[in-house]
Amino acid sequence: MDTRLKRTAARRKKSGIIQIIRLAVQIVLFIFLPALYINAFFELKLVYTSIIGGSFDLAALLPGIIELIAIVPATILLGRFFCGWMCAFGALGDFIYKLANKVFHIKFKISPSADRALKFVKYGMLAYAVIFLWTLNLPGLASASPWDVFGMIATVGTAPAIGYVLANLTLGFVFFVLIAVGSAFIQRFFCRYLCPLGAAFSIFSVFKLTRIEKQAAGCGKCRACSNACAMGIPLYKSNTVHTGECIECMQCVTACPRGNVSYSFAGSNVRPLLAGTMAAITITGAYGWAGLALAAPQAVETQAQTETVSESSDAAVAESLPSASASADTQSGTGNQWQGGRQDTSVSSSADTQAAASDAAASATATDTPSVSSSSSIYADGTYTGTGTGFRGATTKVTVTIQNGEITDITPVSYGDDAPYFDRAFSSVCSDIISCQSCSVDAVSGATYSSMGIMDAVQDALSQALN
Repeated sequence: MDTRLKRTAARRKKSGIIQIIRLAVQIVLFIFLPALYINAFFELKLVYTSIIGGSFDLAALLPGIIELIAIVPATILLGRFFCGWMCAFGALGDFIYKLANKVFHIKFKISPSADRALKFVKYGMLAYAVIFLWTLNLPGLASASPWDVFGMIATVGTAPAIGYVLANLTLGFVFFVLIAVGSAFIQRFFCRYLCPLGAAFSIFSVFKLTRIEKQAAGCGKCRACSNACAMGIPLYKSNTVHTGECIECMQCVTACPRGNVSYSFAGSNVRPLLAGTMAAITITGAYGWAGLALAAPQAVETQAQTETVSESSDAAVAESLPSASASADTQSGTGNQWQGGRQDTSVSSSADTQAAASDAAASATATDTPSVSSSSSIYADGTYTGTGTGFRGATTKVTVTIQNGEITDITPVSYGDDAPYFDRAFSSVCSDIISCQSCSVDAVSGATYSSMGIMDAVQDALSQALN
């Protein structure tokens, strides 16, 4: 008897360590990589739209789909470890549920039939996004995203941008509050019923090599594994669980008092702690490696494009004017500093920014590129400073250099966005603006607000350069 009790105690201790490590992984990624899941969803859209649009080019897409190439292969092989161990939005749901149970003693059980029916809603959300937003490109509810709200009020180390959220993402804030309330009563409320990325991962993981195994002969009547399941899967009904609804959280494994639930990969039992830790390391390692591998070539390419445009502009000036006049005009233009007058203005909406960008693109298209001496040039030479609104309502300030009526250089002055996302957006957006000579360019997936802030700032600077 004493031996059996000792074994049970040892088993529970080992099970507790698994959940402690999982919690530690969730907290670390919540702090340092909170936007992985948001970026992955937008990158899925990027791949899909490029395929149906006939413009799919893996080499060109790679810099913009880093999160996707880190997460999806692991999901196909190992299942939804990302959802159970790494997703910041899922972790928030776990924190709320545990707090509600510990502090407020909320004990709520949804009926199995209602749970099964509600789980189909997330597939409807995914279908809506794919058909109406991605394929038909219909205008969506830009202010209704609870993910954007989460990013602006739950970022560790930064004061919540409540004022900006209430003013610009009102509907999204309402949805976010409703999800938080639902999470207090039902574990993984959003993941179970509403997450479109979770629906996609459920489909991807159909071919996964992992299983939850248990022997009916070794089970009692406690249903501890089913009661502990974060996704409400009725484990007591079968000996093998292979559903895509499983998020590999291992709570069923750690909850079994008899140690009858095990985790297997390709038919062989493996340690849950090892599997979870290795999956997290694999995904974060792939993300980090891809980011480092792609950052250097992208920076070199951006610099080369900028230098090429600058050299072309300088050559055009030299050919159209005598050297002395060209030198004087160039120096005069460079010294003509204009300060943007929008440093303290209110936050502009995405719609206003897009409309301004479209107007600029239309003007640029209607006018042939002029020489510096031509009165038809829409932009006067000089260096102009403009401001825009980036992530969390922060102000983005840039300088734009115009030579020979063309945009030749864009330099950041200041910004309030998170540096990794701003840097990622700035490199791509500015390169496209200089190449197209227009602010009507695509936002960088996963850095939409930073991209729009940069485009808004450049457009503000160009409005001052108009002849």
